[in-house]
Amino acid sequence: MPTKNIFAGFGVRSEFVNLIYNELMKGDFVSYADVLALYCGRPKDYYNKMACNSE
Repeated sequence: MPTKNIFAGFGVRSEFVNLIYNELMKGDFVSYADVLALYCGRPKDYYNKMACNSE
């Protein structure tokens, strides 16, 4: 059985994977909170005040 490409597709998973990949390719430190803020359209420092584990 062939392996599925996690970068292909239109679902939430592939959107999230592409966001993580693009942030990692910038060469800076990336946290889950940074990626979640980008995905939700929030400012980068939003999760400094709020817990990201509730989303």
